[in-house]
Amino acid sequence: MKNKKLKKCGALLALVPMMLLASCGEKEGDKTYTLRNFSEALSTNWNPHTWEMNTDSDMLSYTTQGWFDTAYDASTGGYKWVPEMAESVADISKSLSEADAQKWGIVDEEGNIEEGHVWRVKLNKDAKFSNGKAITAQTYVDSMARLLDPQMKNYRANNFYSGEYSFAGAYLYFNQGSTIYAPVMQAAQYIASKDANFVTGEEGKIWLSLKDAALWGDVGLSMDNFGSEGGYAGYVTVDGVNLVDKYKGSVVLLTDEIVAEWAKTPLFKGDSPEVVKAELGTCHVTFSAKPISTVGCYAESADTLVIVLENSVSEFNFKINVDGTWIVDTEVYDANKVTGDLVTTKYNNDFASSVSYGPYMLSSYEKDKQVKFERNPYWYGWTDGKHEGQYQTTHITIDVIPNHGTALEAFEKGKIDGIDLTVTDLAKYGTSSKLLKTPESYSGRIIFNANAELLKSKCNGAGGASNAAVLSNLNFRKAINLMIDRQDLCQTAFAGHQPLLGVIGYSYYYDAENNPSSVYRNSDPAKRALCEAYGVTYGPGKDYNTLDEAHKSITGHDVTKAKALFNTAATEIQAAGGLWDGGNIVLTLGVYDVTTAASSAFVSNLNKYFTAATEGTPFAGKVSVVGKSFQEDDYTRYDAIGEGAICMAHCAWGGAILNPFSLMRCYTDPDYTDLNEAASFDPTSATATFVEDWDGTGKKEATKTFSQWTKTINNVRGGGQYVNDPELRLNVLADIEAALLKQYVFTMVNNYANTSLYSHKISYATTNYNIFYGYGGLRYTSYNYDDAAWDAFVKKGPIDYVN
Repeated sequence: MKNKKLKKCGALLALVPMMLLASCGEKEGDKTYTLRNFSEALSTNWNPHTWEMNTDSDMLSYTTQGWFDTAYDASTGGYKWVPEMAESVADISKSLSEADAQKWGIVDEEGNIEEGHVWRVKLNKDAKFSNGKAITAQTYVDSMARLLDPQMKNYRANNFYSGEYSFAGAYLYFNQGSTIYAPVMQAAQYIASKDANFVTGEEGKIWLSLKDAALWGDVGLSMDNFGSEGGYAGYVTVDGVNLVDKYKGSVVLLTDEIVAEWAKTPLFKGDSPEVVKAELGTCHVTFSAKPISTVGCYAESADTLVIVLENSVSEFNFKINVDGTWIVDTEVYDANKVTGDLVTTKYNNDFASSVSYGPYMLSSYEKDKQVKFERNPYWYGWTDGKHEGQYQTTHITIDVIPNHGTALEAFEKGKIDGIDLTVTDLAKYGTSSKLLKTPESYSGRIIFNANAELLKSKCNGAGGASNAAVLSNLNFRKAINLMIDRQDLCQTAFAGHQPLLGVIGYSYYYDAENNPSSVYRNSDPAKRALCEAYGVTYGPGKDYNTLDEAHKSITGHDVTKAKALFNTAATEIQAAGGLWDGGNIVLTLGVYDVTTAASSAFVSNLNKYFTAATEGTPFAGKVSVVGKSFQEDDYTRYDAIGEGAICMAHCAWGGAILNPFSLMRCYTDPDYTDLNEAASFDPTSATATFVEDWDGTGKKEATKTFSQWTKTINNVRGGGQYVNDPELRLNVLADIEAALLKQYVFTMVNNYANTSLYSHKISYATTNYNIFYGYGGLRYTSYNYDDAAWDAFVKKGPIDYVN
């Protein structure tokens, strides 16, 4: 899972999940049915290998199609699987020869071939690109070779070489030519399998590259915990010298003298030199060149593709998460390549380079102004007889309207077909029959810069900030967490949003495949996480009798406790010295656009909460917040807070609604995502101790870094220990959530939702939202008026959306 930087777009784009878009329409002569929408900005990159922003994925949702879709089932009100770019999928792991099973590494320790690794996908024979070129199994293979091209380092490649759904061999193919210091045992495996070679002239040499040593993975703690400031310094200290500090920043040959030096430490007491070498030694290797045939994606025939995954997955998860939308027209893709430090391509960056294989294709594109789509004449769905009564939409128009007032006026006049509402709008339209409240996956939070040195050196004076270093005090940040009235904030600043206290929002399912009711926030472990984070106890003689009672009591808003924490923080800050000069404290809050009504209300509310919670404390009348806009794509508030350039930022993570385990990687796994809290929180060194029944022998303590804990609940390289134990996996997820909340490097605020109006012109299959199909998606969007009839209706007078 990678970072989504929220830019609010027109309502209908937000209402239709990407995986649900595709369709077919009725032939009614010359009648046209245009979906008119708007966006604050248009995408400039809808390349499936490099897209990043919501505006990018919106474009792709119209022009691409996955293998399978989860569509509205009118007979049950639930969802049904609909084949699209594929006809069927089957697990063929057990049918592999022993040699092939060994080749792909899907044999367990007993020599048995594991199920769920190898999948045969029978492709739709009629699939074509919008230029008429046929799409075959080889198209998928050739496109994967470009996605994983080591000279391109494509942004979306990590979805396939890393994580639970990574393709076998993809990691080595993507990293070919890269040079690393690998732990000696791992290096030996790479060399033996010819996956890597020693750097020329370094064959047989063993290096001490401390940051790359196997030691830290073995003991479950990071190197920083053993430095002179860490809690385990005594284990690596000899004669008053801390060996981690001594060798931390260097790469030297691991001589017998150095081995003997480390062997004297308490950490290696009694261990042989060979053990010390195995734990500390690294070899300098370069990954070998690899053909695409070493990646688990190959054509068995023209219409049959085989996918080999590193990890075993169910058919449900395969269909949901491995959807084949990486394909490109390789001829157009290659023709638009540009060579620089990295090879790039302008594919799907403008109208001329745009190729579709979904139900719609670009018909015009005016940068920063308008984009239009029309039906893709080569889309199989128009003629296959399987999409009758679906995709009635013939055209789609998206206008750039950056101002909300202008967009609302356009909606009221029938010029666009959907609009997100603000708090102010709800006063007028809150009881409209065309009102929809659509929950999103995004969990909004205020990220704190808690790094004292960065706060003093980079934040003070930046954007008007002053005395920002107070945020480095834990109790000051705890007080902020408790001073925020989230219910008030969601009513006055974030229209339709829900107050949120947990890291994971209300839309997440931990076992949707087997339990349609498995909403994470409703689970006992999730409730326990909040009780732990907010110090609420339950049971005999505790605050509350039951977990449910304790959980229901938590609001996250307690001005009395916040005041006490501000008082404590003031004492600690004054004692520390150099953090506050006693004057005014101005904290900068990074948002996308500070001029919007929502951002303005957000900043105003924070100032109101500070005023109330600091009254009677040394901070009374001295703390204020100012908003700072970050609208540049190449430097966002996510970048700024990660570098320590601003004090606070309102950010959000979302996506992967059916996999909250993977979502946690956004907060703890720097290999998976850019960590926005990087200025003040290192999950590869910060540790947490959990108490669970790890092996069925009773509860006991275990300590790991946040990154290591997260790996245990995900099928990733070096992890996955608990993925086959549903109860333990869920408990550890909740443990991680509680531990993250108690770091106070961020405070959770709001669960995003869209409150919107939709046009009288259109109807949805249902107005009951479902995560699998939204309101039916474009597939089942129907029209009460064709374009000509709607224009005539609009001319008759004002359109009533109040009632």
